[in-house]
Amino acid sequence: MIFKLILLIVSVVFLAFFTGLNISNTCDIWLFVNLTKVPVFLTVLISFAAGILFTLPAAIFIRTKKVNREALKDEQRKEKELAKARAKAYKHSKSIPSTNVIAAEEATVIAEPVVVEEKPNTAKKPRAKKTTKAK
Repeated sequence: MIFKLILLIVSVVFLAFFTGLNISNTCDIWLFVNLTKVPVFLTVLISFAAGILFTLPAAIFIRTKKVNREALKDEQRKEKELAKARAKAYKHSKSIPSTNVIAAEEATVIAEPVVVEEKPNTAKKPRAKKTTKAK
């Protein structure tokens, strides 16, 4: 933080010296009209400001593109991880026949195997009637 303050002070001092030394120096500028006796420091400051104004939008749009590219890469990475998880879930569901897979296309997590207990049949079976053959 202190470094930035020192840099700002040095920049202001340099600008003041530049302005003081070039206040009497003038130049002629042609911008579709001849401008005569324009101070040199004013020409330099206007050129510097114009450079900032034209560079700032370019810097913003380039940064936005970079952020969009990073977001796209992040999305692609997540899709790859999701595809791997789906493949693993599918492979796991094939190896364990009694698994419950949640929505096969959307599955990323396999549920625990479902255990179904069969209750013994306690109902009494009807007895077969004995028939005797007449002789």
